[in-house]
Amino acid sequence: MPRLELDNSLKNPDLDEYERPSHTIEAYLEDNLSEEASLNLAVHQDFQSANSLAYISACGDARQQEPMAIRAYVDRRIGAGINPEKSGLPFNHPRVRFAVIRPHYAGSTAVPGKTPQGCGGHLAVKERRHIDRQYEADPLLIYAADRIAHEDPLIHGLKLARRLARTSSEGKPVILAPYDHETGGIKVVAYYQRRGETMLDLTPWDFHLPLDGQYDPTKVYANGIPDLDRNALPSFITDYLGDYEHTLAQNPIDQFQQRTQDPGAFMITTELRDSALWLPRTYEKPNSGFRLTLYQDQDRRVSPDDQNIALAQARYVLRHSVANANIPGTSFHSTRTAVIFTDNYSFSRNFAGRLVQSAQELAGEDKMPSWFSLPDRRLIIGEINNGQIQRIGKIDVGVDPDGFVRKFDEIETNIHRNN
Repeated sequence: MPRLELDNSLKNPDLDEYERPSHTIEAYLEDNLSEEASLNLAVHQDFQSANSLAYISACGDARQQEPMAIRAYVDRRIGAGINPEKSGLPFNHPRVRFAVIRPHYAGSTAVPGKTPQGCGGHLAVKERRHIDRQYEADPLLIYAADRIAHEDPLIHGLKLARRLARTSSEGKPVILAPYDHETGGIKVVAYYQRRGETMLDLTPWDFHLPLDGQYDPTKVYANGIPDLDRNALPSFITDYLGDYEHTLAQNPIDQFQQRTQDPGAFMITTELRDSALWLPRTYEKPNSGFRLTLYQDQDRRVSPDDQNIALAQARYVLRHSVANANIPGTSFHSTRTAVIFTDNYSFSRNFAGRLVQSAQELAGEDKMPSWFSLPDRRLIIGEINNGQIQRIGKIDVGVDPDGFVRKFDEIETNIHRNN
């Protein structure tokens, strides 16, 4: 079965020497009730009340952190694969002032004349061109083909940024600020702002070429990745960028730990407040958790299509984690906890059942064990409201050697808030 290539060239055998956070319901409750979490949520509320939040479209990659999450809604999809024209997208929320499209790449691959590399979602776009037609039904590859506009993460981001800016009748600006997951550094490559029927466009000329189908990395990156003159940007965006860089300087990223994506958990959630705010001890450090946003419409409903999109992306984690289960220091080797938080506990439980079913289907397709059949796997579910955990539980999943689910029991539940 063709799959996203398992790149273990950056195998990191010493990754497990780092102290990892605990992924238990007790640890999550304590973290969410901590003074740090309460302060984070209070400051976020201040930015929200001032209608000055950023909407950040980022990848779910565990190495991609957001130093300014305290002033943002963060939407995480593989490859930052949003649908810009989808109604109800958080960008259109009155609390949001501007948007940041944030694909990621490995800075060590960003050399003049070459396409930056580092995001598995973009590898999937390239891979899809070479697979047999019988494998085209793989939901993950379908997601990649539908939501990732180009195999170059920056060109993909450029196309998304321009499309998103067009949707704003209020003229909210959109910047393309790709993220170097090795250092946490960002560059502002493009700026778009709709002005009536026209568009203010500060994109460097070379980056217009791929939009016309003329993609030549030797020309696009002749001088490396561009960085716009910050003086050309609105002051509220330069303030954001300045705060970002100041926070990053105070909390530098360990580049050695960033070589391999190997988080302890992966989370699927409807909560747009970044988990680093409401579970700071668990998720504030890079490589702590792979995270995906489960999209809700304006009525706070999650459509079957959006559920399927989240499950398709989860295959990326499940597939790599199973393949690397016995290879320390490789991608997702240590990923042993699945976490689902939505604003409805019953929905979280039902969606957890769909995740288990999806893992079984993937196991059958790949002729490999189900992720849930591997030792020490946990499944945590919960209900969350405005960054506050209302209810949390643990599901005991039993899978026999033939891959059949024999047990799906809620064995422990705690309720700690009644608002």
